[in-house]
This record gives sequence, C-alpha cells and structure tokens, in this order.
Amino acid sequence: MRFGTVTLHAGFNEGAILQSLALHRAIGELRPGTDVEIVDHRYPVLMEKAYGPADDDRKKVLQDFSDHCLPVSPRRFYSADRHPTFDYIRSRYDAIVIGSDEVWKIAFQRRLKGLLRLQTDPYAPAFPNVFWPDRSIAIPKLAYAASAGEKTDWLSMSPRMRRKIADILGGFGAIGVRDERTRAFALWADPSLAGKIEWTPDPTLICDLTNDADPDDLRARLAAWGVDFNRPRLLLIAGEHPAYAAACTLLKTRGYQIVSVSDRNPYADIDLTGAAIDPLDWAGLARHFDACLSERMHGGIFAVLNGCPLICADRRRPTMGFPTKNHALSDMLGLSHRYVSVNEAGGQSRLLEMCATLQSLPYDRAEIGERLAELRRIGRDFLDRSLPGNHP
Repeated sequence: MRFGTVTLHAGFNEGAILQSLALHRAIGELRPGTDVEIVDHRYPVLMEKAYGPADDDRKKVLQDFSDHCLPVSPRRFYSADRHPTFDYIRSRYDAIVIGSDEVWKIAFQRRLKGLLRLQTDPYAPAFPNVFWPDRSIAIPKLAYAASAGEKTDWLSMSPRMRRKIADILGGFGAIGVRDERTRAFALWADPSLAGKIEWTPDPTLICDLTNDADPDDLRARLAAWGVDFNRPRLLLIAGEHPAYAAACTLLKTRGYQIVSVSDRNPYADIDLTGAAIDPLDWAGLARHFDACLSERMHGGIFAVLNGCPLICADRRRPTMGFPTKNHALSDMLGLSHRYVSVNEAGGQSRLLEMCATLQSLPYDRAEIGERLAELRRIGRDFLDRSLPGNHP
C-alpha cells in the first residue's frame, strides 16, 4: 500500500517542516512496509508572497531541507490549481491523510468598506484548495491534527460554502482536529459529523524527532557562534515586543545569555535568527539551554520535549471564544502557570515576575513526562484505528 499526506511542509517555518516529517514517520511506524509520501503541492501565493526568497542562511537551509530531505512525492505541483494534484492522488495512493497544521484556514480580507470579501490572504490559499479533497477522490481519506487556525470565521461564510465544506468533510472516514475551535467549525458545517471528529495532538508529540541530529556537533557549532556554556542560557524564539525587551533586560542582569533563533529581535546577546540551523538541529536545540521563552507553538513543544523549562508567551488574542494555540498547549501540558499573554492587561508584569523567579518557578518533569506519554498514546491510537491496513 502507499499513503500520501497533504500538509504545509515547505516554507521558512521549522515547525511546519517538522510536523510534516513527524506525521510521515508515525504512519510508517504504525504501518511498516507501507510507502508513505508527502504530496509535494506548493502554492505560489504562499511561497512567493508569504515567505518570499531564501535571502539568508536560515532560509536557504530550510528550503534545502524541504527540497531534498523530506520524503516527498516524485512529482511536485507548484500551482494554485488543485485538480492535477487530485488526479495524481487518485492514481498513486491507496489512502490520503490531510494535516496537520492550519490546513483548513479560510481567511477573507475586506475591501470597499466591507462590501467585498476576498480570499487574498497569502497564508491561506483560497478555498476550495488541495487540503479539501472532494468526493471525486474515492480512496479512504482522514485528517490528522487539522486546524482552521485563528482567522477562520465560519459564522460569516455563505450557505453555499457551508454546504461545500460539509460535503467534503462527509467524505472523510475519520477527522482528527488539533483544537476545539476546528471541531466547532466542522460541527457548524455539519452537526452529524460529531461521531467522526476526535481531538488529536500535533504530530511532533507522537513521533520523537529530538534525537536525529548529533547533539555534540550542535553544541560545538553553538560554541563557535559564541554561546557560553559556563553561564545560564535562555533560548528566545520570539519577535519584537516591549514585554520581551523588558524580560531580556531583566534576565541579563541575572547573568543569563540570551540567544535568539527563527524570529528577529534586537534583544539577544547572540542573534542566530539567520543562521544555518536545519529543522532537525532546531528540534534538539533547546537541550543546550537552561530555559526557553517561545511564542511559537512548535518552539514550545520542542523545548518541553528536550526537558528545557518553558515560558510560553503569546501575543495572539482569543477569537470566537476559543483559546489561542499557545494557551491550549500550556494547559494541555500542565504549564498554565508558565503561560503569559503579553498583550493582556498586566501581561508584561506577569512575564517579568516569571523571569525574576525563573529558577524557582515550578516545573514538574515527572508530570510533564506522563502527559507527553498520554498524548503520544492518543495520537498513535487514532491513526492506528483510522488508517487502512492490518495493525502490526
């Protein structure tokens, strides 16, 4: 048998690349002997307008990893047209898995004072797209940890779009969603889908990628870049915000060396945001630090997986009554006391209090380990029940 996954696997985002690889590996482990490929469909609007050119060492190494290291399909589709990809799926695969990540995001941008609503957000290819395989694809279809993101406002969608979404989702044998917001979206489209929908954790929580890279080699490279292993070190994965500036200033007075990756900011002692750190190195990066402050969900996940105490920061705001993905992650891992929304009233003060008490802030490794084991069990059990083929 041959399975395909359809997800957000290319672009300058370490977490997106790693989740695509983790899902691929998890399926392969659960169905040994089965070929598994990431269907290599890339949207020009996403690659060109959202991400842009590979203009630094970080982007070049991420592009190279997506192009040459991910287990993608032999054929690449670089197009806004989903139909050739659907033809390929029908001819090549015995089952298809949609996800994970924000593959079901549908975003409208308003024009002419709201009279015109257009799907022109470069991070959200216009619906229907390749992540919404219709009933013309008759092979088994399931979703794993699919998310609609925080921009999808289903209450503003037309009845026609609602019927289309319902019809597509009705053709899925099982629907794993990454968050309760996406569950509500699917149930809005069709309440009868309730029996098919289950919450599933991000693939990076069900397949360990933290040990792929050589930790000694990475440590040596970090040292060559100026990381001082004789003093406390904080890994910063966050962009510019006054709260982060204040936090870094405080931590520096406590002797911490601040090292930034992925998101540019002017606060770090060592700026590695443009450095050639490939996704598998990034997955093991946090083990070399004493603490991590991340506003990226996958940055937080890999900090926890590496046993690095996390401060989970957030500048997103809840939408439609649902928590942000960072807030949900913190609650799921029992780290609510280490979560801070920096745009809320008192957010900066709360972050500074965490930083001031960083070494004594509770971090129960045993409880976190138990929660991680349960999340792994939940995700792999869903896939094992939902994928075609005999259980190993």
